[in-house]
Amino acid sequence: MYMIVTDESGRAIDGYRVSTQASIEWCRDTCTGLWGDRFGIMVERDKGAIEADFGLLLSKVGQQQAPPLQQLATPPIGGPQLCPMGTKRWAYWWVPGARIVTIDNATGGDLQVAAASNELSGPIWDLGFPVSAGDHFLFERSISGASPGMHREIMITDGVADTRTYLVPPAGSDYAAVSFADTHVVWQKGINPVAPNTYDSVEIWFSKYSPDPQKLVPEKLSESEWKSMAIPGPAGWGHYADFHADSNLRVWNLTTKQSVTRTFPPGITVWRTFGMTKTHVWTGGREGTNNAGDYLLRFTVE
Repeated sequence: MYMIVTDESGRAIDGYRVSTQASIEWCRDTCTGLWGDRFGIMVERDKGAIEADFGLLLSKVGQQQAPPLQQLATPPIGGPQLCPMGTKRWAYWWVPGARIVTIDNATGGDLQVAAASNELSGPIWDLGFPVSAGDHFLFERSISGASPGMHREIMITDGVADTRTYLVPPAGSDYAAVSFADTHVVWQKGINPVAPNTYDSVEIWFSKYSPDPQKLVPEKLSESEWKSMAIPGPAGWGHYADFHADSNLRVWNLTTKQSVTRTFPPGITVWRTFGMTKTHVWTGGREGTNNAGDYLLRFTVE
């Protein structure tokens, strides 16, 4: 297993690999974060239990020596899923228990639970899919009691003390799958829920970004092909990409509100998304009906 940082052309400029030595305890990487010239890797002690110990490798990109391994102090029960890094904090979507947890991205200390769900006892049933917005993190919150399914809205936090509602949908709709595009924020709007995460229609909305929700000017960007809200699309540098069927994607310029379509090579379908640079969208693809073979793909944004 390798963790690699590349430049915009795909040239590797830093990275680590998991050791295969039997004597190495910390041998499973769980997630990575990158912002500016800082990046981090979380690794797990190979105990085989969900309450395993977690260690941190925090460094500047291109640093010649390996950073010291430090253990995450008092981690919550469970483990991290997504791990977006911001200017000062590194956030984790920690499950089970659905919490947004952050630490200082330079020292690895000052662990804070910025938001937590109540799960079975409600009413906040779930939190998830955090994305970095520099000094803040955006994530979605699901509230039980709505029929059918759950009411979903967008939250914002500085990762320490200030967690608040960011985008509240109108009656009969849900907001989810938020993305940060540096100059803009993008989210999906599900209209008239008919089943959990199934709607009569789904739209893509956006606004110029501000951490102050009162300064947002929401505007519809496009209809979505799907009837459910997917994971957040890759975004950055004033662009946003959404998958259109399994074999192509649309890349939007959020200033001009125009899009270009990029088609996957024959026989390759989307697997996952990795992110966006100034010039390219990076995705994973798989081949054939049995998903035989993995591919790293990039598409120009203009």
